[in-house]
Amino acid sequence: MLIWLLKGQLLDPIIYLDARIEAPAFDKIHANNLKSKVIYAKDEVKFSDFILETDLGVYSGQISLPVSINLKDFMIKPIYDRDIDLSLTGISSSLEFLIPYTDNIRDVDGKITWQLEVNGPFINPIKTGQISFEKVSLDLINLDNKVHDLTGVGKLNNNYLWFNNITASMHDQRAESNLLSKISNLSDKIFDIKNNDKNL
Repeated sequence: MLIWLLKGQLLDPIIYLDARIEAPAFDKIHANNLKSKVIYAKDEVKFSDFILETDLGVYSGQISLPVSINLKDFMIKPIYDRDIDLSLTGISSSLEFLIPYTDNIRDVDGKITWQLEVNGPFINPIKTGQISFEKVSLDLINLDNKVHDLTGVGKLNNNYLWFNNITASMHDQRAESNLLSKISNLSDKIFDIKNNDKNL
């Protein structure tokens, strides 16, 4: 369902949308539904009351993106020298937005909450936030045994992800000494990693 209102000129429109999209998909990410109010004016599109529901989680927030919309020529262009502003929170039972993009994870199950702030230039914004694990089970390709009761916090500051007070257990005690480094390396393709606590 899409309710919309258009004002202004074709080269400089003002657009209001109240959108509900069933089964939205982006690249490898699939969801059940997406709801948001959208306003476009003066080369900026704002998503408010943004709610994304998946089989495993619910995500909400506000998003502001610099884009140019020309209805006369049906063109939409990002404005790369202007800032984006994104604020999202979520709660899930899996790392469903990461698993499709890595070969290291077989399965994740537990309570995972996170907050993400993205601000700054479109091309190279600053990312801050945190991800919290509570009693999470983690099955990694490069570990023979599952990780159980994974609990802790990863803090993202200025594009660096820090893991603090990570605790977990494995049936193979010899493998526990390498557990934190294995978990940390999951994000090395996305963030620069720094470990703040190596105590398991």
